Amino acid sequence: MIHKRKKQRRLEIERADFKWETNPLLTEIRVRGNGIFQEAAATNKAYGITEFDVAIQTMIHLAGFPPERVWRGIDKTILEVAKNIKLKNSCKVAEMLNKAISKDKVNLDLRLVRFEALRQVERLKDIYSHGTNINGKIVTLPAKYMGNPNYSPFKSIEARISTKGKKILIDSGTGETQLVVKEMSSDIEVIMKKVPIEISRLYKLGFHYLHAEPKDEIEAYGAYIKDEKMPFAWVSYSPVWREYKKKMLNYFGIESHCVVEMTRAWNSIWSPKNTMSVLFSFAHNQLRKQWKKNVDTGKEDKPLAGVITSINGNMGFHANAFRGVGFEVAGLKPSNFTYYKDEHGYLTYIPRRKLAQKLELKGEEELITNLNFESSRFPLLPTYEMILLFDQNARAKLSKRPIYRIPDDDYLKT
Repeated sequence: MIHKRKKQRRLEIERADFKWETNPLLTEIRVRGNGIFQEAAATNKAYGITEFDVAIQTMIHLAGFPPERVWRGIDKTILEVAKNIKLKNSCKVAEMLNKAISKDKVNLDLRLVRFEALRQVERLKDIYSHGTNINGKIVTLPAKYMGNPNYSPFKSIEARISTKGKKILIDSGTGETQLVVKEMSSDIEVIMKKVPIEISRLYKLGFHYLHAEPKDEIEAYGAYIKDEKMPFAWVSYSPVWREYKKKMLNYFGIESHCVVEMTRAWNSIWSPKNTMSVLFSFAHNQLRKQWKKNVDTGKEDKPLAGVITSINGNMGFHANAFRGVGFEVAGLKPSNFTYYKDEHGYLTYIPRRKLAQKLELKGEEELITNLNFESSRFPLLPTYEMILLFDQNARAKLSKRPIYRIPDDDYLKT
């Protein structure tokens, strides 16, 4: 019993000691390389490539270099920065890094940033040209429309969706529920509804920054402008299947088969500011209603308890839309980026399960010895595991519980 309690304490972080952190070694690349990313996006506006697209892909891929190769210095500052990130002391890191930059002891290698940014632009061009067969027609990603602010159908850069006067409709053909709201400045109707699986797959591979398809989608929902066939915002859900996530849920007394995972979410560059929070709320209501029907017909044994998702703070994400609908940080997961290394030594980010499949390996554990495998060289902060529980009492209890730390061994197993 004593051993079990010690092990449990090692897995816990007191909530009072937790604060949301981002990784200065990566986030400062976006700040100081902003001119490069803006220029690359402007030059390739015809493809719908945005500053966000270029910056995020460049940051992910630069993390495959040793940090002292990306951040050049005349002393050991970067080694100290990396050491402190490993010690989970990012506030000290940010201060240390910015002080060294201001004194010209450390400088971002802008030539390397520009080289990688241009390489990622070419990669994004290829990704954005992807198409899929829907009802006998090849449908391509609407990147040019979604990525160009000049094509925004809304009048104001401060566009905002209003749920005042919202309408609930039932599609006469499918019987599915739709939520109709309006954008305030333009009075344009926006419709929240299900996204066909083929369109959702197209968006997973094309628009989402991971450019990979997760397992077994349950449902996907999107925000549409009236009479348009492609959503300008989208969210996708899958079952919880990774064992380390199941263990974390079990730690909080939550049955994993009563939870779904939000695996992907994306919105266009010109989406109204609260699009995602409205879409999340609609999607969760629909998932709960569908789950209730499944309980009534015996397909499920209990109502849907909640939704889990992962947010990578290393990239500078703060999860504001997620917090706005009630997501709570519940766990910390080891972070890693995995890459395919070609014959020239160039790296391409691919999630480890997909990479193992690409290399025709028996399992992910074989990656480490494969010559075409590379792992991130930057020290990374943990990824945040967030949970939204629908029951208010359960949500209140979760907000007072310690935060669960997912062990490295559990993470590497699945």
